[in-house]
Amino acid sequence: MQILPRIFRQNIINKNLYRLYTNKSTLQACIECAPLLERSLLRISGPDAATFLQGLITNDINTTEPASYAMLLNPKGRILYDILLYKNRNDDEEYYLLECDVRVNTAIENHCKFYKLRSKVDIVNVDQELAVWWAKYNDRESLAFKNEPILRTKDPRLQKLGERIIIPRHKNLSEYAQNLINVNYQEYVDDRMKLGICEGVSEVITGESLPLEYNLDYLDGVKFDKGCYLGQELTARTYHTGVIRKRLMPVIFLNPIDDNAAFLGSTVLNDKNKNCGKLRALSGKYGVALLRIADSLSGLLSVKTTNNTEVTLTASKPLWWPQNN
Repeated sequence: MQILPRIFRQNIINKNLYRLYTNKSTLQACIECAPLLERSLLRISGPDAATFLQGLITNDINTTEPASYAMLLNPKGRILYDILLYKNRNDDEEYYLLECDVRVNTAIENHCKFYKLRSKVDIVNVDQELAVWWAKYNDRESLAFKNEPILRTKDPRLQKLGERIIIPRHKNLSEYAQNLINVNYQEYVDDRMKLGICEGVSEVITGESLPLEYNLDYLDGVKFDKGCYLGQELTARTYHTGVIRKRLMPVIFLNPIDDNAAFLGSTVLNDKNKNCGKLRALSGKYGVALLRIADSLSGLLSVKTTNNTEVTLTASKPLWWPQNN
């Protein structure tokens, strides 16, 4: 008979634990975070830093308070690299941190130095000193810092992409904030896929695509009234003609597949067997494709895997697109 009270007591404990872990405020206090090991940082400083960057990036450097999204273009107006820029200050010196794909940090450093000319600018790779972290939460106020990081800002592309936090390379974000849950980097990738955001040279193909096809205008990554910059002419002309037939869109695969089954760059066909675009990114059942809008939204799409198996998918307009598009 003594067992029954213990069972009842255990049930009460279990119910209390359930209430604790399903309580809204508790869930809001849980902050997912991960180091973005595939991202790298360059430090750009000097009296001419702002003017120098203004001539290279698609965005207006004056809007980098403290972060902005932009692209570097080639002279023909094609995308070279996608970047995030951060403005910061240290010992009364203003400087910028340029975040990029770690695989092209040297290429971007050389690109910047090529156009430096006589500008009073210092360009330094600080990848060994600083690290970029990602944090995701339901309530921004729940991310309370006990020590201030070097920089903390909302992702300038979309609020749903969370925050970027920059700290010393040898540190862990748990040394700066509480209520953190370390998650796999793949969680960040999956969030990008669901939103239809491409990032890095494996997804943003160097020298091929136009910036507006990658939704740069919708992500506040380009300013059309800032004046001249490298590759500006074609971008401005494309925008003012108003004809952008292809854009990046999120896709969902209806059949479970391995990441290696459908390869990047595969042709996407619509239900009329018409070529309507290319697969640009893939993570499990989520992906991003560069698609002809008019041909991609009326029915099922398909793509052939490396072993010639046809896989079905659907595309959709992201909710963050302007309503009239």
